[in-house]
Amino acid sequence: MHYYRRRLTIFLSSILSLCMISQTSVFAAAGDIDSDNNISKEDVNLFRSFLTGDESAADIDLTLADCNGDSKADVLDYILLKDMVLKSAQKQDQTYIHLEGKTITIDGNNAVADENKKIVTITASGSYSIDGTLEDGQICVNIPDTEADPGTVKLFFNGVNITGVSEAPLYIANAENTSVNLARDTVNYLYDGPEYTQTEAVVYAKDDITFKGEGTLEIHADAHNAVHCSNDLKINGCRMNIETLTGDALRGKNSVEIKSGEINIDSKSDSIKSTKGEVNISGGTISVKSGADAVQAETSINISGGTLTACGDRGLTGVKDINITGGTVLATATDNQSGVFSSVTIPSMLLEYSEECPKNNAVIIKNTDGNILYDQNTLKKFSYAFIASDSLGTDVEYILFTGDLQTHQTDSDIFTAGLPASYTGLINK
Repeated sequence: MHYYRRRLTIFLSSILSLCMISQTSVFAAAGDIDSDNNISKEDVNLFRSFLTGDESAADIDLTLADCNGDSKADVLDYILLKDMVLKSAQKQDQTYIHLEGKTITIDGNNAVADENKKIVTITASGSYSIDGTLEDGQICVNIPDTEADPGTVKLFFNGVNITGVSEAPLYIANAENTSVNLARDTVNYLYDGPEYTQTEAVVYAKDDITFKGEGTLEIHADAHNAVHCSNDLKINGCRMNIETLTGDALRGKNSVEIKSGEINIDSKSDSIKSTKGEVNISGGTISVKSGADAVQAETSINISGGTLTACGDRGLTGVKDINITGGTVLATATDNQSGVFSSVTIPSMLLEYSEECPKNNAVIIKNTDGNILYDQNTLKKFSYAFIASDSLGTDVEYILFTGDLQTHQTDSDIFTAGLPASYTGLINK
C-alpha cells in the first residue's frame, strides 16, 4: 500500500509540474514579466524595480523572471534579460547585406547598392550584417552629416570575401566612428587590385576605425597598404592575418592602439606605423615580419602589455621615445638597434651580435638551473635584439641561447637584465 501511495504522489506531482509549465508557456515566455507577449525594456525596468525592493513590483510572476531556468529570480536573470532585449533590438534594427558574386541584395534601411559598380553605400550609423562574396566591388561608409549623425557604424562581417579590383574593398569616406566586428568562427577575406585612384589601401578609412570580434580577417595587399586610417586605428580583439607585397600593413595617422587580439603580419614595408602620433600596445599577441620598420611611431611607442615579436630591418623606431612598462617583447633588426628608450621599467636586455643570425633562431633565457624563462622565436635574420619581460628579474644571473647555440660575451657566459642592460660583440657557439 505504501508503495502505490508513493507512486501516486510522484505521478500527481509530475502532473502538477507539467500544468504549471504549460500554463507559463501558454500565457507568457520567460522574460515576459509583464505578460504582454513582448520581451522588452519594460520587462527590464519591472525586474529592476523588483530587485531593488520597489513595492510596485513585489507581485511579479517569479517563474517568468527565471530566464536561466535555475528556479530563482536574481541578478543573473536580470543580466540575461537585458542581453535578450539588447540582441532583440539589434536584430530588428540591423540591415542585412548579402553579396552574391556580381549582385548585391539588401534587406533593411540606410544602405544602397549600385549594381553597375557593385558598390554598397551605407548612409547612417547603425548595425549592418554583411556576408558573401563580391568579385570586384566595395563597401563604402559615407554619412552625409556626422554632426547630425555622430553614432557608430557597426559592420558585422559574417563570412565576407571581397576583391577591390578598382578601389578599396572597404572604404570609410565619412563617419564619426566605424567598427568592423568579425563574427565568431568566421574567416573573412579582403584583397586589393593593381591600381587605385581614390584610396591607398585595402581598408581605407578617413575617420576612426576599430577592429574587434571573435572571428578572423585575412587581408592580402599586393599593390597597396593593407589598412590606412587618417585618424585613430584601434584593434580590440579578433584575429588579423595581413600580408603586403609593397605597402605598409597597419597605418594610423594620429595613432595605432592595440588592446587585445592576435595579429600576424608579413609585410615587405613597415608593419605597424603611426605617421604623426603614437603606437600604443597594451595587450594581444602580435607577430611581425617586416621589410622595413617592424613598429614605427612619429612620436612615441608605448608598450604596457601583451606579447610582441617585432622582426624587421629595424625593430622599434620611436622618433621621440620608446616606453616599455609591461608585457613580453622581442624586437630584432638587421640595420641598427632599436631607437631611444626613454622609460623601461621591466627587466630587459639590448643585444648586439658579432655576426648576423639566421631567422627561426629563438632567443632563449634560462636561469642557472636550466629552466627556460623566456623563449621567443625570430622571423627573419638579425644582428640586433631587444628583449624584455616582466617575468624576468634585474638581480638574477641568466644563461642566453640563440637557437641551439649558447650565446657568449667576450669574458663571460652570464647575463643579467637591466632597464635595459646592454651587451655587444656576442658570439654563438
